[in-house]
Amino acid sequence: MTDIKTYPVRFTGQIKTVECDALFQKDQADTFKHYIRFARQNKATTQISCQCAKDEEGEKRRRLKACYSSTHDNYWLARWSYSGSEHAPDCRFYSVWADEKQIEINTSDVVKAVSPGHFRIKLPTGLQKKEASEHDAPTQPPATRTEGKRRRQPAMRLLGLLHFMWEQAEINHWHPNFDKRTRDNAWAAWRLKQVAEKINVGKTPLKSVLVMMARPDTQ
Repeated sequence: MTDIKTYPVRFTGQIKTVECDALFQKDQADTFKHYIRFARQNKATTQISCQCAKDEEGEKRRRLKACYSSTHDNYWLARWSYSGSEHAPDCRFYSVWADEKQIEINTSDVVKAVSPGHFRIKLPTGLQKKEASEHDAPTQPPATRTEGKRRRQPAMRLLGLLHFMWEQAEINHWHPNFDKRTRDNAWAAWRLKQVAEKINVGKTPLKSVLVMMARPDTQ
């Protein structure tokens, strides 16, 4: 399992920009908290961003908020709601939930992060068909239906799985370098295949049962 990393944090103000790496955050904790307090007191002019990934939208994406507890007189950083998917999978601010709708549907019992970027998902039915045999014949009559409705266990539907894969593959995201490459159905299939390699449905690797489109004359 990959360790969760502490990436540099950048404070961008009107006068100057300060970047604090993981070592500074640990060894200069008091100074780091001073920066957080200053950013909290100057919200209108100071931005805080995580540097777990570099791109042209770095200052606008992966924004962090300065938090304060009067009970413990302590300052710390936290991600904004539903922005965790913008961070690197091994970043401490990473979260799989990209919006409020996903977090309502996909509870912790349905999607579990077994390691950064790798997930175990619960579906209402298995993905492998079990062959019937004589040993599978029932030895006793089926139980009669009891009164009342049986509580349904939480699970993700296949459509929800597709939405989850689409989001993880970032097919619905845009990056400046996309202008230099072709984004067609083969590209989308390749991205989804990469995501499938990081998902298990129960004990079944999704990549072993997922059939994707391939280019002609290729494996």
